[in-house]
Amino acid sequence: AAGGFTNATDAADYLVKKGMPFRDAHAVIGRLVLHCVKENKAILDLSLDELRGFSALFDEDVFEACSMRACVELRDVPGEFSVSHFVAEITGIDNVCERSAVLGSDGTLLVRKTIYDGITMALAIKEPANAEESSEDE
Repeated sequence: AAGGFTNATDAADYLVKKGMPFRDAHAVIGRLVLHCVKENKAILDLSLDELRGFSALFDEDVFEACSMRACVELRDVPGEFSVSHFVAEITGIDNVCERSAVLGSDGTLLVRKTIYDGITMALAIKEPANAEESSEDE
């Protein structure tokens, strides 16, 4: 499919928010992307019934959650991130893990991407609105 699978991460996040364990969501989306490659389709080219063939958790709101607007938000996250040519080839974005951590926390990157037990993760933290107040409370 043209444009790669930038929204594959969004689809995995969607399933996690619906209650699926991350490792399972990652496996489901892996199968989904392989299917799309074989069919020469993008994720959002699939019907809801086709998506539900991979997981019953998919519902109408998946199309908004995985929209290109959501992907553009990820691409526009400010900061310096580790570059992965593999991730860029698959998703169209040079780094998804660290960008997602920063976007999700509305903060700054604290720990660069790392792999633990087969899961790639990064940590970002949002500083309190008034750091002085925070230190006085301690």
